[in-house]
Amino acid sequence: MKKKLVLILIAATLTLASTACGSKPAQEPAEPQQQEQQETEPVEQEEEEESEPETTEPEESAEPESEPEETDESTPGASMTNALPLTVGETVSGEVERGKSVWYTFTASDKESVYNVILENTTTDGGAYGLEIQGVLRDENGEKIGSHFNAFDDGKIEVEELKDLKPNTTYYVHLSLTDLVDVNGDYNLTVKEVTE
Repeated sequence: MKKKLVLILIAATLTLASTACGSKPAQEPAEPQQQEQQETEPVEQEEEEESEPETTEPEESAEPESEPEETDESTPGASMTNALPLTVGETVSGEVERGKSVWYTFTASDKESVYNVILENTTTDGGAYGLEIQGVLRDENGEKIGSHFNAFDDGKIEVEELKDLKPNTTYYVHLSLTDLVDVNGDYNLTVKEVTE
């Protein structure tokens, strides 16, 4: 008796699983299948009742799911694709979190010019090893331009001079921290156009 009951339960489970997947159920001996159909009919009816659309009013959520999440326009991007635009000549202040990076973007003017990227590390407590903020300039394709420029928490300002930027071209400034630190880094960043 127990064997038949276990067989019926297994057959019912297989039938329901294969029905849900859209495939045909495996054929079992005739007697258990007939009993299975009798046992599963009420379950199938219950499933049909559960799948019928409800006529109650849908609950209103505080925020619609279809609208994109708003971001702070003064927060730098976490990647090149969502870099925060910089106004050439203006200084922005921010924080780089350990293990993360920040991205800014600017567009060179319509004439050939020299640009200075000025990075000041304003971190007051850089931890036991000191805190180094690393900067890299990249072009529209993500290729590195020039060398890394690093600002230490020793009060010195790092200036990277860029002479060969193409007019009307978008560039990206990528800032990150060294792996040795366990604190976040504060900074001031400025991109200036220098007349020759």
